[in-house]
Formats: sequence, structure tokens, C-alpha cells
Amino acid sequence: MAGIYGIDPIFTYTYEDNSYNQINSCRKDFDPPENSLMYYLQENNPIFTKIVKMANYVGIFSDLQFRGTLFLPKEESLEELEVGNMDINSCRKLIEYHYMEGFYPKTILLTSPYQQLQTKIKGQSITAGLYINKKNNEQTLLLDKISYITEFDIRLKNAFIHLIDRPLPFPNFI
Repeated sequence: MAGIYGIDPIFTYTYEDNSYNQINSCRKDFDPPENSLMYYLQENNPIFTKIVKMANYVGIFSDLQFRGTLFLPKEESLEELEVGNMDINSCRKLIEYHYMEGFYPKTILLTSPYQQLQTKIKGQSITAGLYINKKNNEQTLLLDKISYITEFDIRLKNAFIHLIDRPLPFPNFI
């Protein structure tokens, strides 16, 4: 049996219940789970946290089912960006160019002297080349010929973070 909405007397009842969809029923603040990516960012990186909030990625980075690797620029280098002038799309491009889906610890990243790391943006990749610091003879990666990984493997419940010395020059496309 099929019916047209509004004609069938069994399936078209509307109930008056004022408890649903109240403007004050939603929480205005959000506390991400401890040891999640969003929790780490809120505690340690206020500028990058502002970018994440502007891009509406708080829920994604707070989700414990999320699995990602983030190349996180140092806070000092983010001060040069004009965060106040960024819109939601440029914030998302910046974030998506700095993270990959899946866990990639140092041991995996250093397996090849030259790699193309697949970012969240389809068709865009980060070139990674092995670099040996002559001062302390330590291996690191040079990303996009501009940014060094200064600290590897900050392990969280839902992500790996690798600190880089400056933001990657993300592509400008529409």
C-alpha cells in the first residue's frame, strides 16, 4: 500500500512537542577527550587551534575514531600568517595540506630517501627528502624543500604529530 504524504491518515500525524529543537538545548562549549588531537592542540597550540575552529574541524580532531598524521607548524611560525584574514576554505586547505590519513611514525617516514606523501587534498602531495643535520648527525625530513621536521612522534590516541619549523606552502587553487 502506498500513500501520498498529507493524504494518508495513518502516517501523517504531527505531534506538538515543544521540547525538541530548542535554541538553548545544544551545548555551546565542547571539551575534547583527553589525549586526543584536539585536546593537544588546545593545550599547546592556540593559533593552530583557532585555525581548526575556523575550519570546523574540532569534531573531527576530537573523534577518537579519527586516524591521522599531522605535520604541525611551530606556533612562532604561525604568527606570520594573517589568521584573522583567513576564511573557512583557506583554513581547511591549510589543515588538509598538513595532514595525512593514517598513522605514519618516524620509522615509516624515514624508510625512503625520497617520498611523495599523500595529503588529505586529493591530487596534492608533500615531497619529503631525507636530510642529515651536520651539527648533530641526526636524520630528519625536509618537506617541500622548505620545512624541516624538528620533532617526531608525538603519539596521541587518534593521531601522530610531527612538529615542523614552518608551515608548508599549500597550493593556491580553487
